[in-house]
Amino acid sequence: VDTLAGRYATLALETGLKEGQVAAVMVENRPEFFAAWMGLAKIGVTAALINTFARKRALEHAISETGSRVLFIGAECLEQLLEIEPATTGVRVFVIPDGDAPLPPLPAAFTNLASIIDSQAPLRNAAAHREGVRPTDACFLVFTSGTTGLPKAARISHRRYLGVGEGWKAIANLGADDVFYCTLPLFHGAALYSQFSTAIATGGTTLVRRRFSTSQFWSDVKKHRATVFQYVGEVCRYLVNAPVMEGEDRHSLRVLLGSGMGVDVWPQFTQRFGSHLRIFEGWGATESNGNMSNLDNKPGSCGRIPFRDRSHLRLVRFDPETETHPRDPAGHFIECGAGEAGEIICQISKADGTIVSPFEGYTNEAESQKKILSDVFETGDRWWRSGDLF
Repeated sequence: VDTLAGRYATLALETGLKEGQVAAVMVENRPEFFAAWMGLAKIGVTAALINTFARKRALEHAISETGSRVLFIGAECLEQLLEIEPATTGVRVFVIPDGDAPLPPLPAAFTNLASIIDSQAPLRNAAAHREGVRPTDACFLVFTSGTTGLPKAARISHRRYLGVGEGWKAIANLGADDVFYCTLPLFHGAALYSQFSTAIATGGTTLVRRRFSTSQFWSDVKKHRATVFQYVGEVCRYLVNAPVMEGEDRHSLRVLLGSGMGVDVWPQFTQRFGSHLRIFEGWGATESNGNMSNLDNKPGSCGRIPFRDRSHLRLVRFDPETETHPRDPAGHFIECGAGEAGEIICQISKADGTIVSPFEGYTNEAESQKKILSDVFETGDRWWRSGDLF
């Protein structure tokens, strides 16, 4: 993988890419995704990870919003790109063949990567090309789900990316013997940002499937001795609704990391597939500066704030009719009581400007500002708003 990534790095340099610039990657779950992303990271170029299902306006937006100068695209996504070909004027496009499947005739500005990648020498002095990169710089850009308009590109810094992996390694007691089963799309925060960062931290093995398969799930787990699985809620619902398989409760899986595990699905899942399973149901967002995780194996919970004075998360009252946060007579937000629904907010900085937990924001500064609340509990403090009710 490192050798192939080194070839991509050499090619990226030859296109004129430099440290601090952006290139796009639109490849499904296969080794070439890692080679393209890591190759760009080697030379300090930020990878914009594009949704492999994006089409037309959303795809045009993803490329233009990030200012991508180069696009590495899997042949499996080529049809979508050809729909917007005029919008890629000025972007160098490298098409990565999908196995032995033949490529259609390519526009003159597109290059078949298979015809040139093997002739590229793996970059030997990569560190010299990224010597100005700092931990706070963007490692890659991940697009939000776009529930309120077109998706926004969230910055994920090197320190934040690596920190997530180190955190899960410690919390879930994971190590080099663990096998991480990856079926969620790598352009999504859960797969690359959470699961693969943990695999990097532990030195474990990653098993990558092109896409989730209910029928193949347990056979994959058994065949490859997978121990860790990153889920989204509906995936677990598919598994508990599938027909019973012989020996499905005898497997190597022991840790599940994810979000959206329904309170109705959770007991069904552990009763059917093993009470030994540790399920770390959590809450977070791609761009959030805080998160929670249920470390207690309590069905239906996505976490708690056990020590208020040691946490930068608060649950505050929110009026859904006016879409505002009520304030007390002193002008401060009001924290929720027990059993009261409210919005989670996470502190960015104190009143005196001291940073508590940075909000790295989006490539669009105006959109970043919409997520920041000021003068919440003190004049001058700043908080990130989740937009989620708890």
